[in-house]
Amino acid sequence: MSYAWTEIGIEDSECEALVKKGNITPADLKQVDKIIFLDVYPAFSVLSFLVFPCCLWILMPDWHWDDEAIDKRMSRWYQLPYWLHLLNPIRWLGYPVTLVLASKYRRMLHRAVYQVHSKIT
Repeated sequence: MSYAWTEIGIEDSECEALVKKGNITPADLKQVDKIIFLDVYPAFSVLSFLVFPCCLWILMPDWHWDDEAIDKRMSRWYQLPYWLHLLNPIRWLGYPVTLVLASKYRRMLHRAVYQVHSKIT
């Protein structure tokens, strides 16, 4: 999902490879969506909210999301009690932006799961 916040994005074939690597099945999609909506989107909501002021100034930060950076970011996210995240008003403002930015990749992930598993059966 972090590809939604990069310039490069992700291709369908790369998404299918990630589905295979993660061994994600159609039965897993409910849990995957729960993680996306309750953990990934909120974790990126502050940065998503900041996209608007950056666009106004035509200065976009160089966001690089390699696996190590994502692991660190999510580790910090999980260290805090969940309710504490809800106290940040910027997260509330950024969450809808996050939904828009990453919805393409969520749909792509769902499509890839079904494509991978339709080839197997």
